[in-house]
Amino acid sequence: MKRFLPILIVLVVLILLGYPLALLFGLPLARRDMKDLRKWEKETISLSDGVALAGQSDGSNTVFTYPRAIVENDDSRTLFVNDSSLIYKAERPEERVDGERADFHFESDHGLVVQDGVLLSDGDYVREQNLIRFRQTPPRNAQLRQYPDYFVQDSERGEVVLGAAPETGARVWTDSYTIYARPACGDTLMACFFSLPQHPVPFPHWIAARVVPFFQKFPLTDERNIVRSTLYTSLGTLSSLALGGAVGIILAVLFVMFRPLERALLPWTIASQTIPIIALVPVLLLVLGNFGITIQTSLLPTAIIGAYICFFPVVVSTVKGLRAIDPLILDLMKSYAAKPLEIFWKVRFPAAVPFFFTGLKLGTAAALVGALVAETESNNRRGLGFQILGQVQSGNVADVWILLIISGLLGVGLVAFVGLLQRLFAPWERV
Repeated sequence: MKRFLPILIVLVVLILLGYPLALLFGLPLARRDMKDLRKWEKETISLSDGVALAGQSDGSNTVFTYPRAIVENDDSRTLFVNDSSLIYKAERPEERVDGERADFHFESDHGLVVQDGVLLSDGDYVREQNLIRFRQTPPRNAQLRQYPDYFVQDSERGEVVLGAAPETGARVWTDSYTIYARPACGDTLMACFFSLPQHPVPFPHWIAARVVPFFQKFPLTDERNIVRSTLYTSLGTLSSLALGGAVGIILAVLFVMFRPLERALLPWTIASQTIPIIALVPVLLLVLGNFGITIQTSLLPTAIIGAYICFFPVVVSTVKGLRAIDPLILDLMKSYAAKPLEIFWKVRFPAAVPFFFTGLKLGTAAALVGALVAETESNNRRGLGFQILGQVQSGNVADVWILLIISGLLGVGLVAFVGLLQRLFAPWERV
């Protein structure tokens, strides 16, 4: 238990320091979504006597402003010029906007023409009753609209443009309009942030609430059960450790016994680790598939990829251990007329065992990552890698974090298992 205490302390420190930073990085997301959240709660202002819009009725002005920001698409809004009410109606063209046509027919023979939300001027088109001929052909699928009476040019400023300028001294007024009263999520930015339904950094209580349903999602008899997936990935990682450890020991012994072989193969061993596994896995899957191996259900891709990643630290550490011998001990063994094989088994091998397990511990985490990548690329539904990919594609943020926590705990458990093996095979080296 004392060995895991530093790990727990580091995890607690990372959570205490990293989680607030993650929340702060998430504030721009909440700020970006505030505009949409504000639309969830509206309030209609009704005025018995009406209120005049800001703007001069001088016979030429067509721009007037509501007292407050307004909702752009609002069927309950009323706007009057003297006693005549104006209608906010968007007319679509009869023809399809195909990027080649420049002539379009609308329902009314007057009004304001808008393209992709931007009000066009009279110089942008020519009107012939209800036919609008654009001087420049609108792009394909452009949104063309005509507003016969008025157009909301800026809803946040409450600015509207009338289709025709009111006569001098006319009263432009309203008795009802809708505003965004307050965000439904809360009055402050932090309140809206904490109320977001999904976020890349889920709150701990979200994760805690999903743990039990997540484990009960599939029965134990189903291969998609999380417990079975964890055991399957553990088996694949242990297989890769066994294979990678065996290859690492063989290469390390050959490097120590034959120096020319080390000088010839060590650069290639180092270069092998520079190949990204995300590109190597598809090639391996194609090769295994040509040999008739069902990669969707086989542990072989996981074992090979994990061994490919983890054998390198085993080689380096074991070579270091085989050579970490006091020269006086070697001289003493030679004075006893010990043979090279006896020196290896009685001196070099016991000294290299702790180094070997150190490299194997380093390779454990890499082997687990390789196993997850192999399961993802091979579409192996039995492993944790496929589970993580599925939850990411589904957008279940809390479930993704549960799987990440399970993967982390699995890595800690596998390293502890390697430490237990070290205690069994090297009792003279207490870790």
